Amino acid sequence: MLLAAALMQARDGIVDGGPLPLSPPGAVTLDPVGRLLRLDASLRRAILEAELLADLDYEVEPAGLAASAITVLRREAGAAPRSASYVPLLRIARPTDAQFAEQVQLVAAYADLRLDRMAEIQIQTGDIVSFFAGILRMEQPRMKRTGLVLGLALDIATAVSQRAKLALAAPRPYQFSTSLQPAIPGPVHASYPSGHATQAFTVATVLSILSGAGGEPAADSQLFRMAARIAANRTVAGVHYPVDSAAGAVIGIAVGGYLAARAQASGAAEAFEFHGGAWDLAPGPRDFHLAELLAALAGDGTIDRSAGGAVLQAPLFAGIWAEAVKEWGETWS
Repeated sequence: MLLAAALMQARDGIVDGGPLPLSPPGAVTLDPVGRLLRLDASLRRAILEAELLADLDYEVEPAGLAASAITVLRREAGAAPRSASYVPLLRIARPTDAQFAEQVQLVAAYADLRLDRMAEIQIQTGDIVSFFAGILRMEQPRMKRTGLVLGLALDIATAVSQRAKLALAAPRPYQFSTSLQPAIPGPVHASYPSGHATQAFTVATVLSILSGAGGEPAADSQLFRMAARIAANRTVAGVHYPVDSAAGAVIGIAVGGYLAARAQASGAAEAFEFHGGAWDLAPGPRDFHLAELLAALAGDGTIDRSAGGAVLQAPLFAGIWAEAVKEWGETWS
């Protein structure tokens, strides 16, 4: 109020009465990406999220109280916006409640790690990017556009995983046993798939592509090792089954690759299918760690991969991605 009063008083003191002199603004010289970068951060992010989410849709099987599978669809390249056709980006099938119950014993076995991992668990409830930043030395003043890309990646990962959770309606591990007693307050949304695993593997995939490593999970990748650890920490905390992490990892890899493809003029996105009920077909409940994920990705009957096909470029996001790529070429300047 003081500033407003001061501004009004100052104007009255310097502006003459009568018609206002006009000085029309010049012609527009910035393209949409340039104008986007000048906006408030929250508005910029909202516009980019709208662009990226506009091409996604969902198919729930069957429709009803609790689905057995959900397919994330993406708009097919080459179709007009008002007559678009859709193809699968990924499909996630749900384990049975009996299979979830079998995994509860695995969750309980992780409780011994809670004290050692508690600092990680607490920080990772609201911040996972810092754990990746330490690997690649992403100093914020130099990596602003990369930070924007990662923020968008987290938002898209959250939107997709939360839509899947809503449809698949899986109980949390501690709902099976009062003896599990998670180390952190239990989230109110469903357990499967893990949102933290989805976010972590989306970030790992995007950073792997941006930094030139290619985006494919590998046993020696510090990025994907960190993603797997972040996912496992949710099991340590007592709020997720290992199969939740496996499903989230698949979504994250698919979403990360899809985002990178949408930044290209002729990008293509790989399609994935995760058979949640097959994760535990091996003798006894199956744990989750990076080696297990790599075995599944290599073709053990739990994850199917196909070429997918071309995706529609997202022009605004493509401009931001190009700025982020430029940052990686100037990291040590």
